Amino acid sequence: MRLFHTSIANSQQLNNWAEDEVRATFSPGLSVRNSALGGYGLFFDSHHIPKQQNWDGEILRIPAGSVLSLETCRAIMRSCKQEKTQTLTFIQQCLKSYCSEAHVVSESYILVAYCVAFLVLGRLGSLSDLQSPSARFVGRYLDILMETKVHNLNNDDVNLLLAYVSEFPGNTLVQEVVRRLHNGVSSRFAGLIDEKLLENKHPGILSANEVIQIETAIRSRELEIPDVCSSTKGGQGADFSISIKMVPILDFANHNNDLVNAYYDIDRSNNDVLLKLDPESFKRQAGQVHEVFISYSPVEEATRFLVTYGFIPRNLDSTPTFVDVPFWGHFADHKTENERRKYPNVLFAVRSGVDGRIDDVRICLTDKKEVLSLMRRMMEKDDVTRNSEQETLSQFVTVVRNWLGEYTERLKRYKTWADAQKLEDGTSKNICELVEFGIVMAEKFAARYQEETRVEKQRNYSALILAARDDHEANEWDSLRLIPDYNEEEEHIEG
Repeated sequence: MRLFHTSIANSQQLNNWAEDEVRATFSPGLSVRNSALGGYGLFFDSHHIPKQQNWDGEILRIPAGSVLSLETCRAIMRSCKQEKTQTLTFIQQCLKSYCSEAHVVSESYILVAYCVAFLVLGRLGSLSDLQSPSARFVGRYLDILMETKVHNLNNDDVNLLLAYVSEFPGNTLVQEVVRRLHNGVSSRFAGLIDEKLLENKHPGILSANEVIQIETAIRSRELEIPDVCSSTKGGQGADFSISIKMVPILDFANHNNDLVNAYYDIDRSNNDVLLKLDPESFKRQAGQVHEVFISYSPVEEATRFLVTYGFIPRNLDSTPTFVDVPFWGHFADHKTENERRKYPNVLFAVRSGVDGRIDDVRICLTDKKEVLSLMRRMMEKDDVTRNSEQETLSQFVTVVRNWLGEYTERLKRYKTWADAQKLEDGTSKNICELVEFGIVMAEKFAARYQEETRVEKQRNYSALILAARDDHEANEWDSLRLIPDYNEEEEHIEG
């Protein structure tokens, strides 16, 4: 059986890697092909859906030893030949050096350090010093990661990003990207490997852009996968722990919450990672060969998806795409720094049509008391409490609408300026996707406001609000909100 379609370059080598090194087992209906979304995707031929009633949907199995996790990386490192102490020391020094740059050392951060170390060892011809069977698939897998194109902000022109965070302070996700790029974290790490760890014996073996590429590829493809604890393995009441993992082949599956027709799971007996099809969802989609979609996250926030995965979802039937917009900077003259950092931004819910264009925009509220609280702080009036709920709601929606008008103009000015900038080789302007999305979203909200308030006696401000249905949904929405960070740009960029 061949997994990689013949239209993919080096398909024969990739097929050998999948079968001999990853040791993947898969349905004959599964294939890796070029996706209309860009890059590769997983596809399945519905003719290969078994007819038996008790089929559990499994179409792909990746052995636990072929999953790249911290546990796997440690096992690979511990398998170093005793006489190859330099190889072991090199991996340890990479971990120490890279993680020393982090504000918070996460699993993702450590995984990046391991992968950079393995990449360099592969180029030095030293991966064979690592005797773990898991080391067999790493070399080719890193080649795939180095070719993975993610259109996020990591390759954007730093000056464009600096101008963005200066004009639109408060977006902590973009701020963190700028901090790392502007501070040259990746450049320092590549330089340290070249000059200190390898003592300038292999000049140019790793560039800063290659470090950024590994960071980008890992963070866009990592999954939170459960592990069955060894003490309860195989039992019905097994205990689980969640860890970050890179799963070869499975990570070709693209995200679409509207078309999701598969999900990943584990085999409780051995921690193999499985991809399972939902046959009913699959059959409802037209055609015989369908793309397999999983969900990267059931709740999507525009900035988080662009920063992590390189795209902004456009949802139809499922939950809307959320957009958390830094808002309190607009009231900077009236609030103390502590107040502006304490309170949340404004969260919008966006739905799109079949053509991908935005059809509807609403303000998300987790609690109607929030409107009253927001209005009291914005209007600096204690008598807001004496207004009716409808009056307070109308005041709040109108304030947001008026602010969005100014916000739209600022976005347009930035976009005009950014479009005129010439880029250095290898850099991009992906921040403009977020800007364009913001412009269209704000204009659509303005149109909706005009539509709902055109007739004075029939004004329906509630139609511009999306209220959480229950505490669970409210907590989900609150988890999307960014911590406002209006007055610390200088510290982040310089420090």
